[in-house]
Amino acid sequence: MISELTFVRSLQACTKRRAILSVLQHPRLAGDANLSEEAKKTEASRLVNEVWQSCWNDTRPFDEVSRNGWHGFPEQYPIVDNSFVLCNLR
Repeated sequence: MISELTFVRSLQACTKRRAILSVLQHPRLAGDANLSEEAKKTEASRLVNEVWQSCWNDTRPFDEVSRNGWHGFPEQYPIVDNSFVLCNLR
């Protein structure tokens, strides 16, 4: 049987991997001809790690939804991009 801690660590690893893949697709990084593929992966990992704690611990809008029900959701939090990291990469 899988422990809760193992499950959470696996979920974090998967989420981080997908975030890195998402950042790799960002036009600023994907279109940089001066960087090798390995350098792009390193930079994407650095960017994700830079914002990881704040993004992983961010539960919005789910806290508001559980307190207030579904009133005003999703209009209050429109989905702009499917990558949770890009909101913090300016």
